[in-house]
Amino acid sequence: MVASGVIAKPMRAFGGFFSMALDTFVAMFRPPFAWREFISQSWFVARVSIVPTLMLTIPYTVLLTF
Repeated sequence: MVASGVIAKPMRAFGGFFSMALDTFVAMFRPPFAWREFISQSWFVARVSIVPTLMLTIPYTVLLTF
């Protein structure tokens, strides 16, 4: 027979994960919305990823053209 502690600990973590996911989903639609943070993070991702994107697309374009 399996001890209840062996099953309870993973189930508690599993329930905690879904509890946090539900809290996050509910908070997504409640004001105040962090627009300034959203714009800041979006600009950071765009700024950091534009050079690697160009460095990858230029060789593919050359290969497809010739």
